[in-house]
Amino acid sequence: LHDTARHIHALATDNQRLTLPCTPSILSSIWGAPNQGRNFGFVSYACFCGTTAFSYLYAFIADSHTSPGDDVCRGPQCWQTTFWLSSAASLLAIGFTGVLWRKWGSRV
Repeated sequence: LHDTARHIHALATDNQRLTLPCTPSILSSIWGAPNQGRNFGFVSYACFCGTTAFSYLYAFIADSHTSPGDDVCRGPQCWQTTFWLSSAASLLAIGFTGVLWRKWGSRV
């Protein structure tokens, strides 16, 4: 289980390392250079908002599954709901990206 989690973490980290340097160029080609700073700021806040939302979601779910008198939630029920909700959000984001790619693909 730890090796699988390590591989998933490595893939997510590599994805961020590969995507982030290209983001200003992509935003500039879509909306133009005059608005590049503002648009890059909006895109940067998306990561912050998602991380904060899913961290609190996990905390509330894990807290609701923690036994009275125990300080730590144990078992898959602690993270399972958060996993499925984040998976659904990822699929929704992929679908939204496809819609945007059709709309703005010729500009990139």
